[in-house]
Amino acid sequence: MKTMSDPNLATNPNEGPSDIDEYVSEVTVNTHGTAFCTIYPGEASGIELMTTWITAKQGSFVDLERFR
Repeated sequence: MKTMSDPNLATNPNEGPSDIDEYVSEVTVNTHGTAFCTIYPGEASGIELMTTWITAKQGSFVDLERFR
């Protein structure tokens, strides 16, 4: 299984300061070649980490730059 991590800010950096947390996205590719993208708060740990994430299967997510 391959994994890549990339910290992403939840807001547009051009909009100035924000109280929104920093999030981490992790793309995992299973043995069948299907990618899954999981996003979670970068500072989360323990119970919070287990309950504050979202995962999307390949085909359900798109490249942000492609749609700008």
